[in-house]
Order: sequence, then C-alpha cells, then structure tokens
Amino acid sequence: MKYAPLFAALFMLAACEPSASPENSADPAALYEKKWLVTDVNGKPVSEESEAAFTFTESGRYGGNAGCNSLSGKARFDGANVQLDPGPMTKMACPEPFMAQEQAVIAALAATKTWETEDGILLFKDAEGEPAIRFKAAPPAPASQGPYQDR
Repeated sequence: MKYAPLFAALFMLAACEPSASPENSADPAALYEKKWLVTDVNGKPVSEESEAAFTFTESGRYGGNAGCNSLSGKARFDGANVQLDPGPMTKMACPEPFMAQEQAVIAALAATKTWETEDGILLFKDAEGEPAIRFKAAPPAPASQGPYQDR
C-alpha cells in the first residue's frame, strides 16, 4: 500500500487532462477584426440574400447588420462567457422576411451567454447551452492594389 498515494496522485492528474474542446474557446482574440457572417439563428438558416454580419473588436465593441438595419454595442468576453449589450441601431423598414430575420438575430444576440469557435465557425449559445446564433468567418478581403500612381 506504500504506492497508494502515488496511484491516487496519478489518477487525479489523469482526471485533469484537458478534453477535446473547440479551438480558441477562451481567447476572444480569435474573433477580433474579422467579419462574421450569420448563417443561422436558433437552428434556422438565414436568407441567402441576407447581409447579416458582425465584427468584434479588441476594445470591447461589436457592430454589424442584423439583416436590415445596422447596429452596434458592447461585447464583454470572459473565458467562454460573453455579454452583449446593445447600442445604437438604425430604424429602416425592409421587406418582411428580412424584418422577421432581423428580430430573430437581435433576440439571439440578447439571449447569448457563451461562445465557442471551431473550424472557422463561431457559435453563440443561450443560457441552456443551445445554439442561438451561428456565424462563419467571411473570406479575407482581396489584397490592396496599392496607392494610385500617375505614370
């Protein structure tokens, strides 16, 4: 039994081994300065014509388009937890499918409590751990052609 403490320590160490988890799940830097396209809200795909997309900044802000109107606010990341506080929003009228989608996006943002990323997908989840809103990273913008030079 002189090895019992050693086996107990090894067992406890093995229990602490990290399990497979989504990439960058605790580092919001993976989100910053990228454009995130909304792909579905509460499991329902958004319209292919939708321009719903958001960006998040290191300074704690977010901004984007919910499908019709532009909006912005504060984003506070703490590990896998996130708090999204709404800010200003435009008030344009759009065709009904986009207005309904926008209301769903806004409600999903308000319900968001946690986040994770995996394979270029950003997932916001509600308090029950259910997917509220899913994003995919937009392709990078084309490289700049450089400044105009008169020859």
